[in-house]
Amino acid sequence: MNKKFVILGAGPTGLGAAVRLKELGYKNFLILEKENFIGGLSASFRDSHGFTWDTGGHVIHSHFSYFNEVLKKNLKKERYSHRRESWIWSHDRLIPYPFQNNIHLLPLPVFIECFLGLLKQKNTPRPRNFLDLINKSFGEGIAKYFMVPYNEKMWQFPPSKMSTNWLGERVSTIKIGEVLKNAFSRKRHSDWGLNSRFTYPSRGTGQLWENIARQIDSGHIRLKSRVKKIDTGKKMIYLENAPSIGFDFLVSSTPLDQLILGLDQKPNWLEKETEKLAHNSVFFLGVGIKKKLKNKKCWIYFPQKEVPFYRLTYLSNYSPHMTPGPEFYSILTETTVEREINSQKIIEGLLKTKMVENKEKIVDIWTKKAEYAYPIPTLERDSVLKKIQPYLESQLIFSRGRFGAWKYEIGNMDHSFMQGVEIIDRILFDKKETVWIL
Repeated sequence: MNKKFVILGAGPTGLGAAVRLKELGYKNFLILEKENFIGGLSASFRDSHGFTWDTGGHVIHSHFSYFNEVLKKNLKKERYSHRRESWIWSHDRLIPYPFQNNIHLLPLPVFIECFLGLLKQKNTPRPRNFLDLINKSFGEGIAKYFMVPYNEKMWQFPPSKMSTNWLGERVSTIKIGEVLKNAFSRKRHSDWGLNSRFTYPSRGTGQLWENIARQIDSGHIRLKSRVKKIDTGKKMIYLENAPSIGFDFLVSSTPLDQLILGLDQKPNWLEKETEKLAHNSVFFLGVGIKKKLKNKKCWIYFPQKEVPFYRLTYLSNYSPHMTPGPEFYSILTETTVEREINSQKIIEGLLKTKMVENKEKIVDIWTKKAEYAYPIPTLERDSVLKKIQPYLESQLIFSRGRFGAWKYEIGNMDHSFMQGVEIIDRILFDKKETVWIL
């Protein structure tokens, strides 16, 4: 077979597909990337002040031996391994994450309220939605002080309209006995989860994807190639300011709704179904500070409405190369937004929570907005995808990746990369996909 593969997007999914094609000795493929950089949402940017910024608080923890080998090959010794130190700002103090495992570190009245809420939990019918699951699994106290306000703030979408089938390993369950044990021992329980240990490239997450791209012949990657429309009948891709390109198979990591809008020929129902998909946008603000950092924290969650950002990451604790020198440190905030936000409000939030002690020490501010940050697992998402994806595949268009698949639960870097690898094996060898399942 020597049919033409066109890949939309030079992020983890597109590069995963390209890596697999190259590994198989396949040469008839081309990646089209609309931006002038590699990595998509996992890209990193070094600014004029010498600070490096990621587009989000990304870390690498892998479920897959194939991806582990790719890490070793493309990062070698240019990476760090960390034990996670994640925290939650609650009641004017920091408590370890997960919240539900450390309620004994809250003020006594709050602990009692949370504990009594847990005692009231009984065997109940299967939860109808995410909000229902929160209340039934953790009780009113934990729901009130963390689970509900944090998720409302981060998603900017009602938990009552979100499903539960995306959670998997993402929420720590809790037992009454463990709560009491932690309370009496005053133990901090913080090792839960797959990312309790993680890998980080020495110069930001984008370094991994840039290194991978360099292993692919430059003739197979075209940056600044924005798709204008796709003719599914003629199997042609029309670009802005460039000649059209034909394809036999199209692998796309473009946001699913944008991909469908760009189809030149499509049934009326397809676009109507796509309108039911939901996503949020995130504004990133990085702050470079001229001061040595004394803590080893990784990130902190903020459920409070009065604090604009939902998460803060100490990027400089991941690698010393993220700042101009050892006398600096850097933090990255993430704020879910519907419209532009004033950066000053975020700075005020950092000062109010004492995450930044002295405004005069700030020497760098970096901002970026991701219009597509998280695909939201709505109640009707899966039924919509079961209509859309088969139609696309009937046109030999395979939509994968965080926003190509539109599944938050398989949107990490390792998941996204492996979706690219596995779709190539499916097309060429009819091998079953294991990461993406409709």
